Amino acid sequence: MTPSETRLYRFARLFALAEEVLEDKEQARDWLRSPQVGLNNRTPLDLMRTEAGAREVESLLVRIEHGVLS
Repeated sequence: MTPSETRLYRFARLFALAEEVLEDKEQARDWLRSPQVGLNNRTPLDLMRTEAGAREVESLLVRIEHGVLS
């Protein structure tokens, strides 16, 4: 898999998770573009450029899903 294919897969996976957690495609899109307190006011889209950043985004989404605010 090429690096660009890896990034595309990572984005698609996290967008689907955000859509599932937030229960709305538009809310997921807005959430990914907005600075998040749980990510030290960084945007999920910026973090998703690396695998380590993507894990931070995924972790925050899982915490949101389970009602653990951070």
